Amino acid sequence: MFELILNVTERCDRACGYCRVPKSGRSMSWDTACRALGEAEGQPLPSVGFYGGEPLIEAELVIRAMGRAMSTLNRPVFTLTTNGRHLDEGLLDRMEGAPIDISLSHDGMRQGSTRPSPGIDALADADRAARALLEYKPASLAMCTYRPQDVPGLRRDVEHLAGLGFKRISLNPDLYSSGWDFDELESELIGIMDDFPGAAVPSGSEPCVCTSRAGRTLFVDTDGTYYPCLAHKGRRDLAIGDAEHGVDRCARDSVLARSAMIPERCVGCEHYSRCMVGCGCARLISTGGLEGVSDDLCAYERMLFGLRTDGCRGEGIFHGCAISDDAVQSMHKDGEGSLLHGNGFRARNAFLSARQGLYRFRPSPEGEVRGFKEPVRLKAEPILGPGLVWRAWGPGPPHHLIEAR
Repeated sequence: MFELILNVTERCDRACGYCRVPKSGRSMSWDTACRALGEAEGQPLPSVGFYGGEPLIEAELVIRAMGRAMSTLNRPVFTLTTNGRHLDEGLLDRMEGAPIDISLSHDGMRQGSTRPSPGIDALADADRAARALLEYKPASLAMCTYRPQDVPGLRRDVEHLAGLGFKRISLNPDLYSSGWDFDELESELIGIMDDFPGAAVPSGSEPCVCTSRAGRTLFVDTDGTYYPCLAHKGRRDLAIGDAEHGVDRCARDSVLARSAMIPERCVGCEHYSRCMVGCGCARLISTGGLEGVSDDLCAYERMLFGLRTDGCRGEGIFHGCAISDDAVQSMHKDGEGSLLHGNGFRARNAFLSARQGLYRFRPSPEGEVRGFKEPVRLKAEPILGPGLVWRAWGPGPPHHLIEAR
């Protein structure tokens, strides 16, 4: 799948304390958006994401770009992450019928302190946006960011989001803050995942798509500069072209080769192939370079792998699979796909990345999970329509990472 991300604006009307995205008054021009969309022409099932700043400050550009993509691209799907300030029933009505997955940034009960907005009650406003979004798409994702000092109250934040009706809650640590106690965090996450099985999911343990897909992601900045992904934004030495001249393949291959290099401290690590540290972008953000490894990022990932090897209660959600285009077409056609085990490590909770559609998988009568590396046949049930995430339920512990062939 080809993933195109448009940074439609650097404007934002929140002042999130942990946000490191540069803010300015710049927004993307319509001409730049059109040229960027041209990069996805001819690609099967392309994904077009809208990024910012707060992308819905440029809602008209987003709506217009979606319309153009629907008319010029091959079955595109869309993603958008918003703080909800500009999300209302009128805008959602205009998106009715579009294959879009909207994620809401909402930090639960901490919303007023972590995402302040001058002159309004930030928590009440985010809750209003959440109710409107869930009425429109009940399976929408809440993205909850937390810092070390927020860990003791994280359960309360999850309870608030679940109370609003969110069935998918991504827990995202700000690993660029200092002072983490990963033993405390592990204990808190275990309790949350046991109490909210299949809903509250800690992010991580996923190699970056722009590395693993070898250039299948393109991030377009407001000025039209191309980067392998948003982490490279502003680093002109890591630019790979622009909207006027297209992708510079030599520059792209050079940056991706650097990103794919295994850091010295990771050589021989059994987790590296499915670890976020394997993402050059994560290393770039956390250390300022492509070669270094953040101690906190490494410790967090090791903690997650520990969580995911002690069994699972209830519904397991699997993460990090490589789904072939043929398998996706087959699943869209008849609702089934032949799946084989990958690494076989047991998972407590994790997301399963895929090409298109949010699906619930259940074992079909033809097969069950009987052991590592045995074929499994699962039935797919769409629960959101076209999107970018599939959810998978196995028949019970132990759960395994699975890979479609």
